[in-house]
Amino acid sequence: MAVTFEQASGLWGLQRNRNADSVELIAKEPGWRLAEVRTLVPRNGPGLGIALEELGSDGQSGLVIVESVVAGSNAASASNPILPGDAIVAVGPASESITVEGLTYDQTVAVLGSLDPTRPIELTLRRLERLPRVSVTLQFPQEGGRADEMLELLPGMPLRRSILSRGIKLNDPLARRFDAGWGTGDCGGEGTCCTCALEVTKGIQALSVQASQERQMLAKHPTWRLACKASIAELKEDCELVLRVAPRQAAKSGEADFMDGERPS
Repeated sequence: MAVTFEQASGLWGLQRNRNADSVELIAKEPGWRLAEVRTLVPRNGPGLGIALEELGSDGQSGLVIVESVVAGSNAASASNPILPGDAIVAVGPASESITVEGLTYDQTVAVLGSLDPTRPIELTLRRLERLPRVSVTLQFPQEGGRADEMLELLPGMPLRRSILSRGIKLNDPLARRFDAGWGTGDCGGEGTCCTCALEVTKGIQALSVQASQERQMLAKHPTWRLACKASIAELKEDCELVLRVAPRQAAKSGEADFMDGERPS
């Protein structure tokens, strides 16, 4: 989903590298990534047809992005579309490109104006891309009377750590340790105790693929996942994930499996 110029203006940031005399463009908010786009702009006349806007400058460095592209201009015929909110970071082919990332408006315009007006220009752009969001609903055992918790996670986020960081405890007092075959106790996220098991009632495709050990541990519960071993998968679109906390408490009494102290052979 493309962002508007107004949206991009609030999302772009400029960061100075600590160990180098240079700056780089960053996304100021989580949930956005930077994509690199290369495009070739034909030259049928001297102008490019790109309106630039400087969002901020200290006189030495600046944050300059594309405000608009003039209809019918050279830039409008670029091999890959140039979008409002894009940032031009380099000019010319990779082997001899001129870096303009972090330059002020005047410096950027000077570089563009110095190029041969009879030859096409290769531009390297940085583009803000919105990451898919996963709307997570955590459901708790009914006997506890606790209301559902809602949170939003992004691809790559570890499930257990993301939930614990919001002050939500996952330890199921009825779960038994897998590694010892007896007793209870939290293994600290090592994937050996099953106390952080969750039942996925909707959106299991939003989670990473199970590794063999987790699959073995939860063989009798194909819709369960260990929060310490699951993370949000790489997704193409927003989705919903519904998780039941401490599913062992909702299981039928008398159910015998390794979490009752019997380790699988």
